[in-house]
Amino acid sequence: MNWSDMATHFRRDLHRIPELHDDLPKTCAYVKAALAGLPCDVTEPSRSAVCAYFDFGRKETVAWRADMDALPVQEANEIAWKSEHPGCMHACGHDGHTAMALTLAHMVAQQQDMPRNVLFVFQPAEETTGGAKQIVDSGIFARHNVV
Repeated sequence: MNWSDMATHFRRDLHRIPELHDDLPKTCAYVKAALAGLPCDVTEPSRSAVCAYFDFGRKETVAWRADMDALPVQEANEIAWKSEHPGCMHACGHDGHTAMALTLAHMVAQQQDMPRNVLFVFQPAEETTGGAKQIVDSGIFARHNVV
């Protein structure tokens, strides 16, 4: 599967399962499954947050963030990948953000040498509040020396 097809596949799958705020069990499970088998450490630094750390043995780490939550909106589209959750939709594009980050994680996984380690942060509660703060307060950025 090429990168474009992979991103489209991830986005359509995620579009079907929108969840709100920091209650993202299906989304988190999907993200973890998409990362399974990649040479990274997958952690949950806070409620409904998923991080994937690729260690290239470098002193510094660069972070890539994607938001995962949806909006309390009823989807009116008639598409094959329509929301399966009544009253909830990825009308904000977070399914696309998460799909792009997952695709980039697969690209990074194929690298043998990078100038920095890479941390992917899949954040909940962007549409409301608190998701970013919970992740920062977890100390994950300091632990991985994110610059």
